Amino acid sequence: MKNESLLTGKQVEVFCTNVTKQESADMILAQSQLFYPQYKVNFDLDDCDNIFRVEFCEKINLEVIQHVFQKNGFRVCLLEDHQN
Repeated sequence: MKNESLLTGKQVEVFCTNVTKQESADMILAQSQLFYPQYKVNFDLDDCDNIFRVEFCEKINLEVIQHVFQKNGFRVCLLEDHQN
């Protein structure tokens, strides 16, 4: 994860994960929406990195994203170099 816990401005952050099943992805999406109902979150499980995207306009705490994954037994890693 980045050293910074908070990011500002309209952004899309992209994460690689070890989530491979849709039912697990649905559970993480639901839990993510509890923390950030105003943000758009989605998975691309067809991608080789099992991508998790978060689109937001204000601030997001990346540690919360990491916590949601870890408490469900999954790994998540911010992809540093991606195009929005």
